[in-house]
Amino acid sequence: MIHNLISENQDWIWPLLVGALIVWMIFLWKEWRQFPQPRFFVKGFVALLTVFALVMLVIRPTIKSTSGRMALLTEGFRKQQLDSLRKVHRGLKVLNYHPNRSLPDSLLNLKELYVMGEGVQAFDLWQLQRLPVTFVPGSMPRGIVKLQHPREGIPGDILRVDGIYNRPVKNNRLVLSGPGGVNLDSLVLGKEKEQAFQLSTELKASGNYLFSIAEKDSSGKELSKELLPVSIKPVNKLKIWIMNGFPTFETRYLKNYLAESGHQLMVRSQVSRNRFKTEYLNMEAGASFAFTTKNLDQFDLLIIDAEAYRKLSGPFRTTLEKAIREGGLGVFIQSDQLYLKSTGNLGDFLMSSDNTVSVTLKGWPGVKVEKWPFILKEEFGLQTQQASAEGILTGYKRMGKGRLGLTVLQNTYRLLLDGHQNQFRKIWADILSVISRRADPSAEWDALTKHVYKDEPFHFEVRKELKRPEVIHKDSFVVPLASKIDLPYVWEGITFPREIGWSKMEISGDSTSSYPFYVMDSTQWRSLRTIATMDANALAFSGKSTSRNSQISSRPISIIWFFLLFLSGMSFLWLEPKIYSG
Repeated sequence: MIHNLISENQDWIWPLLVGALIVWMIFLWKEWRQFPQPRFFVKGFVALLTVFALVMLVIRPTIKSTSGRMALLTEGFRKQQLDSLRKVHRGLKVLNYHPNRSLPDSLLNLKELYVMGEGVQAFDLWQLQRLPVTFVPGSMPRGIVKLQHPREGIPGDILRVDGIYNRPVKNNRLVLSGPGGVNLDSLVLGKEKEQAFQLSTELKASGNYLFSIAEKDSSGKELSKELLPVSIKPVNKLKIWIMNGFPTFETRYLKNYLAESGHQLMVRSQVSRNRFKTEYLNMEAGASFAFTTKNLDQFDLLIIDAEAYRKLSGPFRTTLEKAIREGGLGVFIQSDQLYLKSTGNLGDFLMSSDNTVSVTLKGWPGVKVEKWPFILKEEFGLQTQQASAEGILTGYKRMGKGRLGLTVLQNTYRLLLDGHQNQFRKIWADILSVISRRADPSAEWDALTKHVYKDEPFHFEVRKELKRPEVIHKDSFVVPLASKIDLPYVWEGITFPREIGWSKMEISGDSTSSYPFYVMDSTQWRSLRTIATMDANALAFSGKSTSRNSQISSRPISIIWFFLLFLSGMSFLWLEPKIYSG
């Protein structure tokens, strides 16, 4: 117990002890004439107790204490685990957890706290930061425990939903439905412990839509339904210049796809030594075809094949590089074998030979695409767009304000002939969206919370080059923002949506900067939320001590006992000479 004693006046201990020792020694010197009589030793001992009591009255000692162990029960805890803990720790206290409620101060005195079940919500973890916590997770929930899907897209994109289903029921079906309840894709669940799944559909018109994933039994009865909000933005119509060293089937099918998508095209192909064929689609014919910076600045993207690039003179290549670096032009090179073997080209992409002439792209099993017998090497600054198990197939590099892209794929038009229209469109939609000239957005938003729930915190970031932007929520509520120290134009905010349904935020005074998001009720994605909560708790408590060995709390010793001891000692020392002499 001695090591559990502390003092409220810790700094006074040594001076008081020295003073008490001096007082006691003076008392012994005063009574020394009675040595070695028994009364000398009795009075010396009583004097020692009296001085000790006086010191204790001044320093006011306290005792370090803990109040045992407690189990905090959260959703999904297992009773068997609780019973086992009670057998090991007699007198284990139990407390039920309620989200968004303050935990009692008594937890601060615990020697050990067991969090059982799925864990406390992420927004309540701060309440347990300074406690000795052991996390005892409950059972893995049945249902979708991992999910990945885009929140935004444009018409023509493929909405691909990837996930893992835990403990599926054999012959049940997962069905991806559109906003009108129309079934778009489905799959049958097997009997594996965990089953990976993928559902997909093509995005059609722009707008904010609610897709859904429903689980149905073998008779078609709907067992559950989870929402997938997707914001589909209008296609950014591009102005594209296509240059070919000679007409190709690739360009023929590509220009048809781009024109049908509403892009403006100028296609210029060399048909003989001094003859060129120029086509205009969705734009008026022009008289100037000179390869100048002024003309290049009129376009968002230049698609040039390797043959046309080789025919560019040195000054034209310099002009092209200037248009990329300074003007922000996007350039995509359709390579051939000679180009991939050569060095010193624009961008200096690193290549390696792999001796394969066809490949299966990730996410598209069974769909073969032709390629040159090369792959792009990973290097600093190279961003991957399309890849396979063999390596990088399509990538790009940033060059100043613009971007330069390259692919080892060839004859992608054969995908159309084989009935794989979605794959063909996806390949080129990715290229167009990433490599083309970047429009300067009024604001860039990023949701840090995966799913947004009613009355729960929604964390977001907004990039806006203003000294202090003002974010307005749907109901004219101003959301407080905090700027990042190292990124002064990146602002973080938290809001608590109050209504279920589509909502939005925007920068005050800039209606074009709006950011739509969907607010769900807490019943949506229950299994997914459980896994996220368990992961957050496991991470938060992974490095914590399971038992306290330092000061937890202090309980003052009542000074009345020291006062009574001091009073008794002084009374004895005062009365003893009178009694003895009498």
